[in-house]
Formats: sequence, structure tokens, C-alpha cells
Amino acid sequence: MDYVFTGKNKQPKNSNSNSNNSPNNQGEFNNSIEKDLSKNLETIKTMLGNPDDLVVRETLVGNTNSKCAIVYMNGLTNTDLVNNNILKAV
Repeated sequence: MDYVFTGKNKQPKNSNSNSNNSPNNQGEFNNSIEKDLSKNLETIKTMLGNPDDLVVRETLVGNTNSKCAIVYMNGLTNTDLVNNNILKAV
């Protein structure tokens, strides 16, 4: 079963709803993950209302051409832990 995010609640998706990751006129979103990182990041930003305290750190994984991103809310996250334990490991 597919779900959509409406406000704070995750609700079952109606069969006649949009099936893409763009918000429809009720503010609903498909919660599927795309292969394109930038599309996923834009969906996250849009779903959260593009807040000023949302931090998105994009980086390459090791010595590869694979991209990844760390997404967190500034003020709710210990940035030293993110920098020292997550980003250095990637």
C-alpha cells in the first residue's frame, strides 16, 4: 500500500491520487525514493516547507563517483558528531 504525507500524518493514498513526487493541490506527496539524489533532496525540502534550518550536505562516497547526502535540522543535531563520525566515514 502506498502512503502519502499530509501534514504530520502518514495516510493511505487514494487510488486516484498523483503518483509522482510533486505535491498536488492538497499538499500530498508520494513517499517513494527516486534514483536521482537531487530529486529526493528537493522532495524532502518541499515536504518540510524549505525551512531555513534544514542543512543538506552533499558529498562523494569515498573515492567513487557516487553521491550521498546528509540531511538534518540545525539546532536539533550535534554538528560535531555529524562532521566527525558521519562525514569523515563517508
